[in-house]
Amino acid sequence: GSFTKSLTMKCTHLVVASGGKQSHSKRIKARDYGIEMVDEDWFLERVRRGDAAQNAMDDDDDDGGDDGDGAAAAASGEPPKPLIKMDEGDIYEVPDTDYEIRLRGGVYYCTCPAWRFYGGTVDDRTCKHLRACLGQAYDDWRVFQNGGRR
Repeated sequence: GSFTKSLTMKCTHLVVASGGKQSHSKRIKARDYGIEMVDEDWFLERVRRGDAAQNAMDDDDDDGGDDGDGAAAAASGEPPKPLIKMDEGDIYEVPDTDYEIRLRGGVYYCTCPAWRFYGGTVDDRTCKHLRACLGQAYDDWRVFQNGGRR
């Protein structure tokens, strides 16, 4: 993961103070960016155990390890299968939102503000809607192939 003073799209986790005394605006921003919120005690326990290096390779949060289909697939260059197959020009309406995922010129776009303000080139941007639509493993691979920072 990455740690910064301010909450940005580069962050992977928001460490919430034990007892839940984190500012409401930071919680909303983390949710909008698709950033996982973890309790301070949870975080400190993993640091004590030395799990930080292992968690950097965790791709699915189910077992605390890499199943070989997320970060490992991105590193190997083997393309995982997207959860939702889209053809050029397709538009996918994200359920329970007003956002759309579009595939134009081989580039996936999302109409959400997090995607628009992500920074970098359009082909290495991502957001929680793209990750949900395409799957974490495919999105990691896609961004990695385009020289992105995911």
